[in-house]
Amino acid sequence: MHPPKLCSYDGLAAAMLLVTICCGNVSAQVVEFIFADSMETSLAVVYRHSQLALRDPHVFADVPVFGCLDFTDTPIPVAGVSFNGQLADLITADMDGDNLLDLSILLGLDRFDFSGAGQMATTVNGACGVPFPPVDCAIQPPFDVSTATTNIASGLCLQAIAGTTSGYSPAVPVIQDTCWFSAPRDSVTMLGEVLLTLLNAQLGFGWSLDGSQLVPGLNRGFLRETDADNTPLPADLPLIGGQPLSSILAGGQGSCAPGDDRDILAGETGWWFYLEVTSEQVMFTR
Repeated sequence: MHPPKLCSYDGLAAAMLLVTICCGNVSAQVVEFIFADSMETSLAVVYRHSQLALRDPHVFADVPVFGCLDFTDTPIPVAGVSFNGQLADLITADMDGDNLLDLSILLGLDRFDFSGAGQMATTVNGACGVPFPPVDCAIQPPFDVSTATTNIASGLCLQAIAGTTSGYSPAVPVIQDTCWFSAPRDSVTMLGEVLLTLLNAQLGFGWSLDGSQLVPGLNRGFLRETDADNTPLPADLPLIGGQPLSSILAGGQGSCAPGDDRDILAGETGWWFYLEVTSEQVMFTR
């Protein structure tokens, strides 16, 4: 078993990451855990997020000389890294030299059956060895709440909510046909050094023909503006350190962005977050 990977990363995207997610055959074992919802759940198959990208809203920073820049996909000058580029580096690299990939978000299902009514899905912390893609992953606490899912043979599973996106490219993916989606629930997620609550959070994934991949995938949830205003970015971040999270979101307090990406849920302003995900089946051990 690999030792736990401590979630302590440098870099702009890493400080905001874990917004809550190696190909190989699945181990024949079934591992049982007591999860945060006090329900005993068996994991029959586990997937690792091999790609993760923020699609909406975008993030902005006021960079001296260059002005207000969208650094979601475009690297910040001098720093040379974008938000999504940093995510890709964390998923595929071992920058701290501990022989573990720096970010391993695992998704466990209680059964492998994409033709049935649904399965229980659980987000799990992982420790996956280098190189990328990893040969196997160890499952580590903390475990998220298990969530019921629904399978769809033909039709829509999950997409952006009408009127909550800003026309960025690439667009938020539409998950449909031979796919599944989770029931909405509030999710407390670690963002670097802070906790973030996403309301009505849901996952949706398509099945590959052999079940070895979950693609395309979508993770969505609503961040209240009041929560973003009261969530400071880590003080050691260049340019934006110590500012509220809302300051890098269009329409937020102190944001340099020319537009306004804010949405409304149940009378409260905030932002719907949409992350595109690809997950690959992995061998796993407890």
